[in-house]
Amino acid sequence: MSEERASEETTPEALAVLARQAGLDQLPGAYRAELLAAWRHVERMAARIPAARPYADEPAHVFDPTRFGAEG
Repeated sequence: MSEERASEETTPEALAVLARQAGLDQLPGAYRAELLAAWRHVERMAARIPAARPYADEPAHVFDPTRFGAEG
């Protein structure tokens, strides 16, 4: 998600499409408003994640097999 995209707020109609794709098409109106408010926060947080760097720059887990050698 780019910075440009984050500056555009998601419309209730666009969120309804996303919710329907996630299987939340029967969501009551009160929950839809709450979901929209929360979604806008998620969009802003996601926009702050650098996207121009390769995933290998910061792996989630690094396994070094030499640290787990046979002791004996």
